Amino acid sequence: MAFHTRRVKVKILNESKEIAAIIYINSIVLVLLAASEFTLATHHNAYAALFGLGLLTEATLFLGLIFIPKMVRLYLDPEGEKIFTRSDAPVTSTLQTIASTIDKK
Repeated sequence: MAFHTRRVKVKILNESKEIAAIIYINSIVLVLLAASEFTLATHHNAYAALFGLGLLTEATLFLGLIFIPKMVRLYLDPEGEKIFTRSDAPVTSTLQTIASTIDKK
């Protein structure tokens, strides 16, 4: 999915960086959960709590990384005038866009 959305002209749909970050976070959480499964083999309640906390953390980060940048862009550009990127303009990250918009105000 990240491969197909990386060259989209609409900024709000270009989520390739966010999806890559989600994949890395997911991998780290799964490795930590697998390691804790072997460590807490005799403590089933502790492992169940850690597993639930890991899933909750992963889901929260997933939703935050996908939807918070969209809400910020919607707040900064409610009319949608800056949705399309120009082909000659450099692609900027969400943080750079937010910083430049705050500096202009």
